[in-house]
Amino acid sequence: MNKDIKGKKLSIIVPVYNGEKYLVNTIDSILSSSFSNIELILIDDGSNDNSYSICANKAKTDHRIRLYHKDNGGIVSTRNYGLTIATGDFLCFCDQDDLVSSNMYQLIINRMESEKSDIGFCSTGRLINEEMTVYEYYKDAFYSGDSVRSQLLYPLLFHEFKVPVTSHSMPIYPSIWKCVFSKELFNKYHLHCTRFIDYEDDLILFIEVLATAQKVSVISDTLYFWRLNPQSESNRKKYIIDLEIKQARLLEYLISVLSNNGIPDTIIYEYKKAISCRFYLDILDNISSPLAPLTFKEKLNHIRVHIYSSSFKDNSEIIKYVGKEYLRAKLMYSVLLLKNPYISYIINLIFNYVKNSTILNTRIINFERKLKKIRRTHV
Repeated sequence: MNKDIKGKKLSIIVPVYNGEKYLVNTIDSILSSSFSNIELILIDDGSNDNSYSICANKAKTDHRIRLYHKDNGGIVSTRNYGLTIATGDFLCFCDQDDLVSSNMYQLIINRMESEKSDIGFCSTGRLINEEMTVYEYYKDAFYSGDSVRSQLLYPLLFHEFKVPVTSHSMPIYPSIWKCVFSKELFNKYHLHCTRFIDYEDDLILFIEVLATAQKVSVISDTLYFWRLNPQSESNRKKYIIDLEIKQARLLEYLISVLSNNGIPDTIIYEYKKAISCRFYLDILDNISSPLAPLTFKEKLNHIRVHIYSSSFKDNSEIIKYVGKEYLRAKLMYSVLLLKNPYISYIINLIFNYVKNSTILNTRIINFERKLKKIRRTHV
């Protein structure tokens, strides 16, 4: 098939914020794409390092780069700004420190055009000190109609919970940078990025996309490489004020998305339990932050009030369906069932310390992927 299909264009949106270290590599990997009819939209979100200058210099060398600057507003507002100015027939996102294979966009768009798909996505790798480890693995497949929901949306919703109301063997991760989207889908359903808490905007958008899409193409090739950067904004420990209120708003929004798109009540009922249990772990992580303005006694009381509330008994029923390969979830959910705030807090603290101490250990990461049956693929 021709490299540039019927003159169609791909818009690649890259939010930029203090990303000078890896920015050139990211831009170069995109510009080397075999699918050449692209517009690379670089949006500087109020950086205070040399990011804008780097982007400006690169823009002088390639007319396909469109450079913008805006006051700092975060990745969601930056992505949404990119969506308003994108002129392509296809849309995708790339993070400022990641890499893409030269044939990623070509392969995905070829499949999307051939199968008339709304979305296409690929397997992904994780870059740790320039060494690639597998992150997401998907088999070559084409989904249409109800199978988009049963084989993609429901596994995304439940992930570690192997509930009887669904049947899935392949974990689906909410990263949107592995995807190419039809702009027509975004226009038809007025899709955009949304955030209520912190880093759940990928999850929200992917749920909305899979709830509305009719056809999806999946490629097994590992074509996108996420750089694990402990210094990045997403890896910094924060304390989120009024987390539980924001969680409630997020839950309400997601339930409305699912309900409005005809997802059965039985699925929604079980999903409420699943996301509530994930919220419990987020609450533990939040009060464990060094920035949490709580005494130890206040933290234990916070757990009693916001985790061991009247709804805990019903929500925790789903814990028995957690797959054994999800080590952290299996451990922490089991600990929560003890209903002991002190033990829950301390075990979570220890687990996070171990996780943070081994975050760059590729052997441990590969072992964790193997447990989840996510195997190394050809790169």
